[in-house]
Amino acid sequence: MQSTTEDGLAQHWSLTTQDMAEALRARGTEHRLRCAVQLCTLRATGRFIADYRRVPVKAVNHLAAQLGLDPLLFLPDPERPGPEAVGPLWNSLHRGADNLSPSLSGSTHPPSGPKIISVF
Repeated sequence: MQSTTEDGLAQHWSLTTQDMAEALRARGTEHRLRCAVQLCTLRATGRFIADYRRVPVKAVNHLAAQLGLDPLLFLPDPERPGPEAVGPLWNSLHRGADNLSPSLSGSTHPPSGPKIISVF
């Protein structure tokens, strides 16, 4: 995990205006903070974090302050799986529809390859 010194927080746990707008779209304080954590972690490591207990409380509260939210003692895991559970698809969506396969990007052409036919 990244440093939680003042410089480390500023470098690794600062949100851009776009990050804040995206995080604030989520419902509820904890969901907003998890979204902000994922954005910072994705930018720093290229991956999502699966265990929110590994995120330093100091970093969570630094994000909370940027979003105008009350500080927390810890960031609980979500009740349902988040974007980190769908990995490659979420990464493709995050980067834009250009990286999606034709079957996911709305192409009108059917994907090539074997076809499955039901006989029942």
